[in-house]
Amino acid sequence: MSEWITDRLPTRNDVNPIYDLVWVAWEDGEVTTRHWYQVQKNQPWQPFQVPAPYVKPKRWTVRFDGDSAWKGQTLWALYDWDLRCSSLAGLSSYDKHADAAQRIADVYNEALP
Repeated sequence: MSEWITDRLPTRNDVNPIYDLVWVAWEDGEVTTRHWYQVQKNQPWQPFQVPAPYVKPKRWTVRFDGDSAWKGQTLWALYDWDLRCSSLAGLSSYDKHADAAQRIADVYNEALP
């Protein structure tokens, strides 16, 4: 199903109030933005959306690592991007230690971003 709307003209309710724009498709296939009130009858259009803000991925993360058995226990592990750096000895419970493991990763992200 196409996201292009052709069966009606846009209204103010279809647009972001800051921009007043919609995407329009022209007969030659070009796609541009246009003010919602300038769209012509039967011209394909769709709402203009501002992209979500970019969020830089965090370098340090923790995972409950089932493959890092230590003395018969599954442990939380600290990762630098996708490289496993350290088991977090003593943090062996998924439920009880999830917050503590995340706090450790947060400290690493503050100190070594």
